[in-house]
Amino acid sequence: PHSRELLAERFWPDRDPARSRNSLSSVLSALRGTLGEALVTDKLRVGLDPARVATDVAEFEAALRAADLAGAGKRFGAELLPGVYDD
Repeated sequence: PHSRELLAERFWPDRDPARSRNSLSSVLSALRGTLGEALVTDKLRVGLDPARVATDVAEFEAALRAADLAGAGKRFGAELLPGVYDD
């Protein structure tokens, strides 16, 4: 999970903090429509429910913990955010 304040500051560093927080709230509302219960938020933090969302980082770390070096290697060499082409 990440701090709402930190996220707002990182995404909109040049905006007034109140406007940044409002922008973050709007984005989170849109994300809830896509991610549903996988998006976990409260008044201070934003995160993803690891039981509902698999990430390559989590899979990589799990493979390392299981000493599955071949599996970890497959995840390490994978494309970052496949299907997302945003500068």
